[in-house]
Amino acid sequence: MAVIGGLMTSTLLTLVVIPVVFTYMDGLQIWIFNLMRGGGSKGKGEKGRSIRL
Repeated sequence: MAVIGGLMTSTLLTLVVIPVVFTYMDGLQIWIFNLMRGGGSKGKGEKGRSIRL
């Protein structure tokens, strides 16, 4: 039973939690960069940004 629980937990972390956290952190990085740069809104290049593989 512990093995199955461990497999389910690691699968959930790998396929759901980590990509969601990465996406939020990437958006936060863009927001902070724009804030420091002086532009409060997104520029032309950031529209429709997706995860790079």
